[in-house]
Amino acid sequence: MRGSETVLIVEDERDVRDLASEALEGYGYNVLGAANGREALTLAEQHAAPIDLLLTDVVMPGMNGKVLADQLRRQRPTIKTVFMSGYSDDVISESDLAKGGEAYLQKPFAPQDLASKVRETLGIGSLPKTVLVVDDEDSIRGLFQELLTAEGYRVLVASDGRQACDLLRRGLDLDLVITDLVMPNQEGIETIQALRQQFPKVKIIAISGAFGGQFLSTARLLGADATLMKPVSPNQLRGTVAEVLSRG
Repeated sequence: MRGSETVLIVEDERDVRDLASEALEGYGYNVLGAANGREALTLAEQHAAPIDLLLTDVVMPGMNGKVLADQLRRQRPTIKTVFMSGYSDDVISESDLAKGGEAYLQKPFAPQDLASKVRETLGIGSLPKTVLVVDDEDSIRGLFQELLTAEGYRVLVASDGRQACDLLRRGLDLDLVITDLVMPNQEGIETIQALRQQFPKVKIIAISGAFGGQFLSTARLLGADATLMKPVSPNQLRGTVAEVLSRG
């Protein structure tokens, strides 16, 4: 029943909110708390990292749990939801929760029942995708590592293509390599060729700002799955990484 995902708990009764938070933190989850729907939406907007599950009371002042869940899904389409309530099952059915097949937890509940329902809704935990950032500039490596770690990826770094290939030859299981094209020791074009020959399943994103990015088209021809022109914005990086990894 343990997990490491992030759960947003929305409950107007502080004692219940504190009890649920303490229980889930005890099972290893990262917990965010809000007293009402408006506060929850603001918190979700300001929280840069992923939120995996919404645990919300159904009946709350100002905004009920169903409306909150619908609005939060517009911000975060992949978020899972567990509704909790002290009302009877008949009342919950009338609010269309049961009809929609939503996960539901009856109050009062024991900590282990809460953890079990959360784990069941999230599904079996999966290992994060592993991304290797290859760039000879410390600042670029650090920035990319910070941005992608916040998105839930496991991020490794290398300062040139030779280091990147050495890591793969040691049996490191990588899902994606993000490589600059102009580097000392072993440049990105050579690295892409080596990766495609020896590790054909690894996804590759080529990045470059040198010579107006003229080498990016060559990188595509040699097997890069996507290319990005430097400087790369955070949104460009996040979106391209997610899109490439989603191709399977």
